[in-house]
Amino acid sequence: MLGALLPDDPPEVGSYRLLNRLGRGGMGRVYLGVSRGGRLVAVKVVRADLGDDPDFRRRFAREVTAARAVSGFYTAQVVDADPDADAPWLVTSYIPGPTLHEAVKQEGPLPPSALSTLGAGLAEGLGAIHACEVVHRDLKPSNVILAEDGPRVIDFGIARAVNETHTAEVFGTPAFMSPEQAKGEPVGAPADVFALGSLLVFAATGRGPFSGGESQAILYRVVHEAPDLSGLDQLPGELARIISTCLAKDPDDRPTAKQLLDSLADMTGDRTRWLPAEVVSMIDERRTATIAATKIDPLAGQALAPAPAPAPVVPSPSGTLPAPLPPPTLSSPPLPATHSSPHPPSTLPPATLSGPQPPPTFPPPHPLAGQFHAPPPPHMPPARTTPVGLIVLGSVLGGATLVALIVIVVLNLGSGPSSHQATPTPSSATTTSDDYPTESSSASTTAETSSNGGSLDDAATDRTPFTLDAFMPDDFTDDTGKRHTYEAGSTNECTDSVSDEVRSVLAENGCSQMMVANFIDDDVQIITTVWVFPFADYATASAVEEKFDAMDYLQLGCWDPNSGRGAGVCDGDVDGADEWQYIGQDHRYVIVAQSKYIDLRGDDSGDPALQSAGSEARSTVGPQNYGG
Repeated sequence: MLGALLPDDPPEVGSYRLLNRLGRGGMGRVYLGVSRGGRLVAVKVVRADLGDDPDFRRRFAREVTAARAVSGFYTAQVVDADPDADAPWLVTSYIPGPTLHEAVKQEGPLPPSALSTLGAGLAEGLGAIHACEVVHRDLKPSNVILAEDGPRVIDFGIARAVNETHTAEVFGTPAFMSPEQAKGEPVGAPADVFALGSLLVFAATGRGPFSGGESQAILYRVVHEAPDLSGLDQLPGELARIISTCLAKDPDDRPTAKQLLDSLADMTGDRTRWLPAEVVSMIDERRTATIAATKIDPLAGQALAPAPAPAPVVPSPSGTLPAPLPPPTLSSPPLPATHSSPHPPSTLPPATLSGPQPPPTFPPPHPLAGQFHAPPPPHMPPARTTPVGLIVLGSVLGGATLVALIVIVVLNLGSGPSSHQATPTPSSATTTSDDYPTESSSASTTAETSSNGGSLDDAATDRTPFTLDAFMPDDFTDDTGKRHTYEAGSTNECTDSVSDEVRSVLAENGCSQMMVANFIDDDVQIITTVWVFPFADYATASAVEEKFDAMDYLQLGCWDPNSGRGAGVCDGDVDGADEWQYIGQDHRYVIVAQSKYIDLRGDDSGDPALQSAGSEARSTVGPQNYGG
């Protein structure tokens, strides 16, 4: 959603005043801005290393000129740009909706009726792009924004400027690349059609047709192996056939965007209600958050009247907070698990790496020999609130006499303990869009502060102790009504048991410590593992989250409790188990939640249950659980 501007962010770009951060992509930062006429826009500012390259500037100017000619109904139009600015920038229309990636990861695959409308809209959008001799080159679920009147393709054409800058690399997102792009060959419109086919498989099943493992393994499958179309058998036969034709290895065997549109247009139903209600709610939430932040309706472009100022409230006396408790410590020899603290004291030893690919070489297992004891909640002294007088003046209609009515409301909390716990807000599960990624679980548009007054966006001001008790709830209830209870947790070196690819990202961005915890449902059927990675600031966490999401599936190893419920899960056939993983950012933290069945079944029979558990865990875990 929307993030606060940071000190190093410019107040304006060109004639556009910047209001909030929208995200950070491969080319640079993206902001929510407003034009002089009051229209909300997305402003992308190119990162410094690219702006210093004269060849990039030349290519950027060429691609922006071509992109500005695109004006299809299903594209986010490029409305302005300045390739010659100190930091080159471009401006596109702003669509206040979730990306396809966010919607599917949070609410699950789209129904068949929505798939045909999605495919037709994207085919029409690609047709408009290709008609201007532009090739997208990086079409993926995070580059599609969902709106109630249809999907929008964003970030088209600009990828080429970056691609030619990094000539030694294969630029793009491996899981959605065409074979010719994966091989580094020249690409044209058929590459976008292949990406559209992969995108529709993702929308229908929640995974790509070549997903799983590290980038090189995915690229190999894209070039040499048939796509995994399992799950498409639930679609109408003609729709499944159309999708499969997009994934032909030979570009000449794929349909054009126009041919796709002709085939899909007749299959679409009521386009006024094409999205599931849950996704429509996500769109409404984005629009509401935007209006609250900017006083501008993004659908109307009109500034709204400012809300009346709230009645003044006298702050409570400031006091001295107790110092945060130290992180949990190990005790040896191992002790039996007890429930005397909010979280059962247990330890999660790293075990077998999960995922379809053979596990890469890991460092030696973490030498945890004892039980982890989570500390009790920090003690808070009783707090009292100064009495406040609220004066309400009224007038009596029909008379000339003004009557003053004074109502005194005295607020006194007494001597009970003060509750400073922030209310958790829903968050999207993952973000990947270069233009509109979700950056925080909070819908706040200013730098949110923790309950003790520190900003959560920067390590220098975030006073939340990095402890299990501060981040983990005692339990959570998913949207099926099933309760999941905290079982075990530990704080470890940031790179313990992760794959080489993940380790590299964490090390490059200064992560030295991570937190891992398990939750088990009341029926002892599902184990949900949650990882919390802290970073120096909001921007660093945003960059890491985008890199994580581009990996398609994070290889973080398998973690289970030493004893009690869920113990021994990682000793089984983890590679063959169904899993559901959510990636998201919460201020300066990247949080990953992964759910699997304790019996490690792999028949796809329980995916909705895993989705529900993982999604709720991702939304519930975070610094909002700290009461200090």
